[in-house]
Order: sequence, then structure tokens, then C-alpha cells
Amino acid sequence: MFTSFCRLSGIAVVMSCSLTQSNSADVAPHPRSVPFTAFPELKPQPIDSDSVIVVPDLPADAPPLGKVRHAQAIMGIRYLIQMRGTIHDGWWSDTYLPDLVMMTTETYRAAAEAEDALANRVPWYQERVRAMKSIEHFIENRVRSGTASPLSLHLTRFTRYQCEVDLLRLMDEVAKTNNTKGRPLIAQSIVVFLRDTKQLTYTAFPELKALLRVEPPIPQTVVPNLQVVEVAGGR
Repeated sequence: MFTSFCRLSGIAVVMSCSLTQSNSADVAPHPRSVPFTAFPELKPQPIDSDSVIVVPDLPADAPPLGKVRHAQAIMGIRYLIQMRGTIHDGWWSDTYLPDLVMMTTETYRAAAEAEDALANRVPWYQERVRAMKSIEHFIENRVRSGTASPLSLHLTRFTRYQCEVDLLRLMDEVAKTNNTKGRPLIAQSIVVFLRDTKQLTYTAFPELKALLRVEPPIPQTVVPNLQVVEVAGGR
């Protein structure tokens, strides 16, 4: 009876191994240790690069929305350049991460929406993915070295996945049009960009004035007239 039990156990183990091998041959599971990307060809941006992607000049008759998005993108690029210097100089703090992630995603979105043609927006969304991969790589190294929390990596990778989702959806929309070839992006030296690009203060609503706080007038203190009384003896 014990021999029969051993035989049955052996058969069960063999069948289990066979089923496992069969399933693995049919569908190869994605390794959990490797983060997935729909765009393996989009490599991370080098953090120590001395160049930056710039937005092209707008025509004089550009609509207000395009002008606002253009000015917004320039301000975002200036922020990312300064943050790149902060990382390079060793002044990074994890408290900067939420702002850096937000500014990265929104800067490239603003630059893309300044483009009229959908096809011209694709390169910006591709660069957006590359920028987030660069941040993800930076944070992952810090997590491995014990200088950052794994939560920081979860936040960064989650956002990079959303950037890939946005790019996939945009590519689907572009595929429905007749024009699927986008204009290549322009790289420029950071020194030249900061020298030639002004900090724009454009507004589409010049009639909307800032609400200035009016300080109440300071009340004047009334000092009564004091009469000096002379005392005999000079006192």
C-alpha cells in the first residue's frame, strides 16, 4: 500500500511538472523583476547632457492658446534645466520629487499642445517618456543604495506608465489621420537657450488684473500739547 502511494505521488509530481512546462511554453510570464515598457527603443535622457529640447518659435498670428502653451513650455524647460543642475551638483532632496515629476509631465504636454498638427505632438510625447525613464533610473539607483524610499520609485514608475499610455493613445489618433510623420525636435545648448530665451510674461487676458491687497491707512496718534510748568528753584 505504501508502494502504491509512492507511485501515485510520483505520477502526480510528474504530471504537475509537465503541466508547468506546458503552460510556460504556451505563455511566457512577464518577469516581475523587469519593469515593463511599451517603448524599449525610447532610452532615458542623460541627466548630465549640456543640451535641451526647445520649442520652435510661434508665428505672429498664433492663437492665444498656442501662445500660452508656448510660454508655459519655456518656463517648464527652464525649471527642468535648473533641477538638472541641482541633481548634478549633489543638492538633490527627495522632497523635490513630486514637483519634478509633475513639471516633467506637464512641460512636455504643454510643448506638445503648442503644436497644431497631431503628428508633431508625437515626438514631444516620446521625449516625455524618455524624460520620465531618466527620473525613474535616477530614483531606482537611490533606492538600491538605500538613500530613497521604494515609495519614490513606485510614484515615478506609475507616472512613466501613464506617459506611455498617453503616447499610445496619441499614436492611435494620429494613425487615423493622413499625416503620420511628425517634425523632429530641435536640440540646443543650455547656455544658448538661457542666453537667448526670455522669461515670458505673456497673458491671454491682459484685462484681468492682479488682485492687489490694499493696506488700511495707519491711524495717526494724536499727541496732546503738554504745558511746561516752571517750578521755583528751576525744578
